[in-house]
Amino acid sequence: MENLNRVYESISYISKSDAESLLKVPALTYECFGYYNAIEHLILRLTKYLKIPTPSGAFSHKETLINFNDLVRILNISADQSTLNTVLELMAFRHVATKIYGFLIDDDKLEVVVDRIKNEHENISELVRQVLEAVVNKHDRGFGVGQQQPVEK
Repeated sequence: MENLNRVYESISYISKSDAESLLKVPALTYECFGYYNAIEHLILRLTKYLKIPTPSGAFSHKETLINFNDLVRILNISADQSTLNTVLELMAFRHVATKIYGFLIDDDKLEVVVDRIKNEHENISELVRQVLEAVVNKHDRGFGVGQQQPVEK
């Protein structure tokens, strides 16, 4: 969570700066896909802890989010669809920025992404915190994720 918050603070700082677009756009682009990377890193650490197979290949990022959404559902955590959609949009932005059309990102397109991060950061952080807390609580009680009976050891 610390890294996610650090990247968020960097996005907030850069977006408020009066730096020229030539400097500001690449810096914000880098931080915005870093923000998604921080989310995905938390998800991967959590799924590894739960021994959920780590996706690989062309669709690994999307499969990682599917695993996370399944985990949210299994743990019976209410998540705002807008928050889940934001994470999906950030994954798509990361892909576009790093693989395809990063050179086409302009101030207006980037402002939409930055605004989504600013508007959803608290919700994203809270969702991750709730999932972590639910997993720890279930683990401490000897229950498997989504199960009603103790896991046999």
